[in-house]
Amino acid sequence: MDKRYGELFVCIAFLALLLVIMPASSVAAGTGDVSRSVANNASGGYDVTIRLNDTLPIVVGIVETLPNDCTFVSTTLPADQCQVSGNKAMFVVINATEFKYTVRGASPVEVTGKWTDMLSATEGVIGKAGTTTSSGGSSGKPSSTPGFEAFLVFVSIGSLAYIARKG
Repeated sequence: MDKRYGELFVCIAFLALLLVIMPASSVAAGTGDVSRSVANNASGGYDVTIRLNDTLPIVVGIVETLPNDCTFVSTTLPADQCQVSGNKAMFVVINATEFKYTVRGASPVEVTGKWTDMLSATEGVIGKAGTTTSSGGSSGKPSSTPGFEAFLVFVSIGSLAYIARKG
């Protein structure tokens, strides 16, 4: 009977430890900064590179406001992750830390942009080409893997039932 209570105590202590560690380790880092660089290309236009300082998974929305004399040409993102309306180019970046888009016309050095990290609920402004703008870090909101807590509870209850049956 004493061995059974010892095993039960170990299971409860393990579950308590998981419940203490889990919330502390599940805080999303969030997008730290987003930078833009501009380079001339061979066709007479400009290639704009957007870099995200983040770790996977990434789901970020970006809206770039182009100067009136700029025309959007293409992007390295899939077609369903980009939409252009007037002088605004909107991008959805999923699990990529860099993408490019091409424009023609006036130099896109004066492009302004905003980003929103959907996973950490942080947002920021993209600085002018050659500058980096930081969001100031994490929002501190926890992100979790759906069903992970339920899985841990299920495993713990199963372990307790196994120990009870064994004793």
